[in-house]
This record gives sequence, structure tokens and C-alpha cells, in this order.
Amino acid sequence: MNSEKFETTVEILKEMAFTATETQRRALEEAISAVCDYKKMQEISLDLAFENDELINKSRWIPVSERLPEKNVWVLVTVEQNGKRFQEIMRRNIYNGEWADNINFYTDEITAWMPLPEPYKAERGKADEQT
Repeated sequence: MNSEKFETTVEILKEMAFTATETQRRALEEAISAVCDYKKMQEISLDLAFENDELINKSRWIPVSERLPEKNVWVLVTVEQNGKRFQEIMRRNIYNGEWADNINFYTDEITAWMPLPEPYKAERGKADEQT
């Protein structure tokens, strides 16, 4: 239901309530509430869909042929070396853009990368159950 139809429906129901009996008025109020709840649910569904798309994009492998991460930002990478594939946490050097961990520069084939997740934070007011 688009916004214009929603507003029109609510206005019609409100106008009907002015000339309605008490029983009809209660039924119309319930109908108005249901229409508003439906609109609210549509908005929440749309918000959740956008959040889901954002999460999918944050957790997908990005081929280096598509784009590279910013320099000096730690990411999870897929490395292909001697016919084997493995994962490492690396960053692109701020000066020359080469891939590096804390110790070495890598010339191996980095095929894809993804952002690291946010660090764990205990919920406020709850003890950390993992310690």
C-alpha cells in the first residue's frame, strides 16, 4: 500500500467514524488501528530487508578484481599459494599498497577479501559468560 492510498484509507475511516454509532465507531477504530499496524509492519519489513542486504554485503567475499580494501585496514583474505588456498588476516601497506601481515609482505596471489567483523562487546548489564 503506497503512502497516498494509506493516508486516503485512514481519512475515509475517520470520516465514517463521525456519523457512526458507538459500535460502528469501535469497529472503525479497530480498522484504523489495523491499517496503521499494517503500514508499520511494511516499514519494519523494508528496514529489515535493507539491514539484511547490508549484512550480506559485509559478509561476502570481494574479489580483488572487483575492488581492493582501503590501505592500512585489516581484512580477511584468501591466499592461493602453491596450488593451495588458505585464509589470512592482512592489510594493504599504507605506503606501497602491497599486502602485509605484521611481519612480512606477501607476493602470493590474494584472490579475495572481506571486512573483519566488529569486535565482541558484552551486552550492557550482562556479565561476560565466556570468561
